[in-house]
Amino acid sequence: IAGADVVVVAPDGNRSGSSHASSTGTSVIVKEVRDGDRIVGYGISGFPADAVRFGILALGGDRGFDLVVSGINRGANVGTVAHLSGTVGAAMEALYLGVPAVAVSQDRGSTDYTLAANLTADLVGRLTPDGLPAGVVLSINVPSDDPDEIRGVVGVPMGGSYLDMTGYDRADASTGVAGTYVLNRGGSTDFEAGTDSSAYADGFITITPLRFDWTDPPAIDLVNRLGLTVPGR
Repeated sequence: IAGADVVVVAPDGNRSGSSHASSTGTSVIVKEVRDGDRIVGYGISGFPADAVRFGILALGGDRGFDLVVSGINRGANVGTVAHLSGTVGAAMEALYLGVPAVAVSQDRGSTDYTLAANLTADLVGRLTPDGLPAGVVLSINVPSDDPDEIRGVVGVPMGGSYLDMTGYDRADASTGVAGTYVLNRGGSTDFEAGTDSSAYADGFITITPLRFDWTDPPAIDLVNRLGLTVPGR
């Protein structure tokens, strides 16, 4: 958004798949990133959620921040893969600290982030008068950096997974369970219609509202009907 004051904080290396992990209880190292004499950002020896936490708590000052934009991440975070995403986890950390957030991810094969950045700025600008929904991260996924390859922009629910975890292969000659293993990961393209995974695969930019509160209200009644009591009393 034109005229916005932007502070950039990011992990000092790739932390893909770190979800909402953080360095709670341990120290982090923060380094300035400079362009000549100008500070353009800060690198932190932690996870994406640490970067957001440090930015809000250490750099926000008395003014604080109006919004956190997590990303733009290289690689999609549609479907249930979002639970593994450090990009989404960082946005959730912002909600935890009381700051609205969006998470932005782009197809791994695309290297120009102009389209995704412009879309995010447009989205945030349109939402600003009313604010983002309370307790919700808007997860944006962009399938291409070429506008001619994108069919449109849709709001859709989370669904499906483009990653299949199929098992582990032994990576050494040891016997027994102890040893070195490599995770087998496969790809999937069979998604239920109407989900973000399906729309993304069909060439749409997807926007999925993800709630910070994971509670399933109907299951609360189920738990209370179990009649559990305190052992030993």
